[in-house]
Amino acid sequence: MSKQSKGKCMFCGKEYTRAFMVKHISSCIERKRKLDEIENEKTCGYFGLVIAGKYAKHYWLITEFREDAMLEDVDQFLRDIWLECCGHLSCFNIDGIAYESDPEPAGGWDIL
Repeated sequence: MSKQSKGKCMFCGKEYTRAFMVKHISSCIERKRKLDEIENEKTCGYFGLVIAGKYAKHYWLITEFREDAMLEDVDQFLRDIWLECCGHLSCFNIDGIAYESDPEPAGGWDIL
């Protein structure tokens, strides 16, 4: 069995594998404290995403986005911090539906 990669919680600094991180996030005391601090400032909700490499599952990221974020926002965020930006297609699978970007300037997002 191969060694699982670990990530660090940005709130408490503890390291976990991807599966344990998903569980940890909902119970992290430091995360809850930070969210309580900004509760009055929030103007919208957030949703969490678990992102993993399609062919290299040991690359993963768990993040939150504003509830009004579009796929273009998520795509740009990932390209800015992680992915190359050479016009390769982006593909998202949401509730069993695949959404793919068109790299052409006049393109957009299509449901596959």
